[in-house]
Amino acid sequence: IVDGNLIYQTLSNDAGDDSFKFLVKENDKSSGNEVTLTLDVTAVDDQPVNTVPSATIQIDEKSTDAILGISISDSDTGIVEVTLGVNSGTLSIKTDVSGGLSASNISQNDTNTVVLSGTKSAVNATLAHAQGVQFTPASDDADIAVTLTVTTTSGESGVDQDTISIFVNDVDEPPTLSVVNDASLTIQQGEALDISLLAQDDIDSSPNVTITEKPNWVNVISSSDKITSAVTTNSEVGSHTIKLTVDDGASNIVAKILTVIVENVND
Repeated sequence: IVDGNLIYQTLSNDAGDDSFKFLVKENDKSSGNEVTLTLDVTAVDDQPVNTVPSATIQIDEKSTDAILGISISDSDTGIVEVTLGVNSGTLSIKTDVSGGLSASNISQNDTNTVVLSGTKSAVNATLAHAQGVQFTPASDDADIAVTLTVTTTSGESGVDQDTISIFVNDVDEPPTLSVVNDASLTIQQGEALDISLLAQDDIDSSPNVTITEKPNWVNVISSSDKITSAVTTNSEVGSHTIKLTVDDGASNIVAKILTVIVENVND
């Protein structure tokens, strides 16, 4: 004892008074004095422990997906506060999970930083639900890494923080075709068509525009995506259809139909 070789080890989460007895006697004596040593074991607030997925979560741009695999454990207390935050995008927490958290226990929902407060069981029920935690990338995010930080606090000093890696995949979207400035497609007899088109694609800067069907008096589309025609006569008065396609070269082909009207002018 004098040399410090007597070691006392508490049981896990065991706090309060504890005691043990030992006998003190001389080497040549058969009896001695029994001594009781009483110890006051002070409780220490153990920090909570987060469990998060280790693999990077893949999410397509302009989509919403669930974040699964988050759970919280804490041996000391049943009340925890969990902050979920992303450096880009939006987090949405389901507020009607059976046995989970209600809306009143969720702060700043549908933002980039959401706070969950409640019992461990309620928090974990919400986190474990198939749509409990959902992430939506920012509208312009594609081919970019996002970090989700999970910070859990309990008691006065217990804190655990972990991160989850999310990668937002760039998805090839179909091209679009529109009339520049929504210009009118109505002309009068004696005028010619002069329609400027705008073809856009998220990957190909110059998708190919083709006229697939047109009246004979309409010219083939120009290299600058303009539709022109000869000067219209009385024969062209009426409604006409021009069919087009726009192709991004990645198997995305979109059809477009324009209706052109030639109005009669009294000679």
